[in-house]
Amino acid sequence: VMVEEIIRVETQLFGAQVQQTSIARKMELWWRIVDRVNAVGLHPRTRDDIRKRWNDLWGKVRSVA
Repeated sequence: VMVEEIIRVETQLFGAQVQQTSIARKMELWWRIVDRVNAVGLHPRTRDDIRKRWNDLWGKVRSVA
């Protein structure tokens, strides 16, 4: 769920639209991701938990590629 949600808004968080996206909008996107992850997970996650997990996964992908 986390990966699907982040990929859906990736351009606003990390890609071509990152500079046009306000900080408030980015925070809103992260909180939506957190809400969706927590809706299906057993343990509640914070925004920082989700961001760290994404950074860890992305780092592994880059190191393999």
